[in-house]
Amino acid sequence: MKKIIIILFFSLSLLFAREAKTIISSVCYGCHGDKMELSCYGVSKIANTLSEEYIKSALLQYKSGSKSDYGLGDIMLSQIGGLSNKEIEALALYIPTLK
Repeated sequence: MKKIIIILFFSLSLLFAREAKTIISSVCYGCHGDKMELSCYGVSKIANTLSEEYIKSALLQYKSGSKSDYGLGDIMLSQIGGLSNKEIEALALYIPTLK
């Protein structure tokens, strides 16, 4: 049973990583780079240096329209507004691994 749980955990991690990688390569890379290593317009925080908790909270706030750090709220909303909460969670888990 323990072995099945471990295999399931790693399988789900790979699924989330694949999903997040696809989102990054199609939505985020233009401003943040392929490994989320860039500061958008030279003003934003570098995403891959942030914690999972911070990323999730920030993305959910951008998605709800309640956050606009550096005046980038509208841009972020246009980019991530269509993401599900599960996709945002997957991004929050995956982005810190891109260091």
